[in-house]
Amino acid sequence: MTEQEQIEAKLSEAFHLMYDGMPEPVQLCHKTYRVVAVNPACAAYGRKPGVICAQGCPGLKAGLCRQAQMRKSGATTWLHTEKTETTPCATTFWIPVAGNPDYYVHFGIGVTIDFAARPTEA
Repeated sequence: MTEQEQIEAKLSEAFHLMYDGMPEPVQLCHKTYRVVAVNPACAAYGRKPGVICAQGCPGLKAGLCRQAQMRKSGATTWLHTEKTETTPCATTFWIPVAGNPDYYVHFGIGVTIDFAARPTEA
């Protein structure tokens, strides 16, 4: 196993411990936009480890991706978008992984769940 594979195995294990219970899609990504791990909600949304998250991403094409800003600042970056005919109202985050600057956690709140309509889980 290469050093990168060892790092990704360790990060994936920690990722699943933290995010498998999250009801919104969450993915662990490499700086190359390669998806390293996904939580079950992200898998249900159609994402798989190994894919390039930027391929076919309307947010990237629209200039909404904040990965470059997050990497430059080394700090969490987010973007809030209002609801349109084709997209929900959501706040999307890019969070650097401490100690591993080539990796980040990427997710949005409001992507698959309208939290305003369901302010609490029954």
